[in-house]
Amino acid sequence: MTDDKQRQSSSEWTVQEHIQLMFRRFDFSSYDEVRSFLDELGDLSEEEGYYPDLTFSRTYVNVTIKARGKELAQADFNFSAKVDAAASAIAGQPISRSS
Repeated sequence: MTDDKQRQSSSEWTVQEHIQLMFRRFDFSSYDEVRSFLDELGDLSEEEGYYPDLTFSRTYVNVTIKARGKELAQADFNFSAKVDAAASAIAGQPISRSS
């Protein structure tokens, strides 16, 4: 991955250099918020044609964005910003942490 300043994500995302993926966990206060977030991600994925790997439980969602080429591209970082915005819209400001 290059040091291009445009290719930055929020500090909540974990970027893996060797495997070339980004991961973030989003914590929510209820299952209803989790479902709303998953619905938003589904809509966003359909609009963007971009489908991250998701795992979830009652109060959290893990989102993994894998590089489609040899390294993470600007499109990956742009999509991560849209995921952040979707999470913020669901719960105001969800409690988020990496790994």
